Amino acid sequence: MKKSIKFLLLILLILSCSTNSEKEQFIGNWSTGGFWNPIEFQFFKDSLIVDEMGLNYLNNWEFDSRKLYVTKLIGNGPEIEEEIIFDYKLSRNKDSLYLKRESDSTYNVPLMKIKNGFDYLKKSVNLSIDLPISNTKLTQNNFNECGLNIYVGYNNEKLIARTDRYIGVTLHNITREAARYYSCYETNQFNVFVNLIADKSVPKSDIDSLKSIIRETEINKILRIYKNDKTAYEKTGWKDKLEWFGIYE
Repeated sequence: MKKSIKFLLLILLILSCSTNSEKEQFIGNWSTGGFWNPIEFQFFKDSLIVDEMGLNYLNNWEFDSRKLYVTKLIGNGPEIEEEIIFDYKLSRNKDSLYLKRESDSTYNVPLMKIKNGFDYLKKSVNLSIDLPISNTKLTQNNFNECGLNIYVGYNNEKLIARTDRYIGVTLHNITREAARYYSCYETNQFNVFVNLIADKSVPKSDIDSLKSIIRETEINKILRIYKNDKTAYEKTGWKDKLEWFGIYE
């Protein structure tokens, strides 16, 4: 009898540990990414905060092997169903969460798990960017309101350039976007510059070509962003505004 009880307790302990381990896969910050009205889920052990189109909801959540059960507690938006049931799938690496309501035929744009502010940025622009390291003293961006961010990195091994406003620019049509940005600061054009946030493996010839293209727009100050042991891009909160450090080139 005692052996049976011990065996039963052991089974319950194993099932409990398994459930907790599976639940840990959800805990954290998730976002569809992008700079315009992303959908964001913050999973905590006993609650879920959903931010969608500027509306916030606090919810309870439960799950099983196939479904996610979300029950609204409070929110600042219009009334919604008290309980929403989603079918869900996690990617193999457990870093993308696909959801669809039971009545839908296809899954929505995936929520991506966000580690920090820099990770959020990379997933929002959908580029792989590993910043170059510099051991020289770096200059902090003190004119953030006048800095045009240009991101240069890789997507499926293809080199791509993007900005906060427009994700479709390339290395060869960035001129129009930079000129538009420059013209927005007619009274403060002296302080207009570019934050060049480029992957360390981008060939020097492409970086030089991009700089030449940017300077055709009368923007002469280009701050190439670097990292060192004093920068903290990857130690930020997931929604923190990044402070850039670099070298004017």
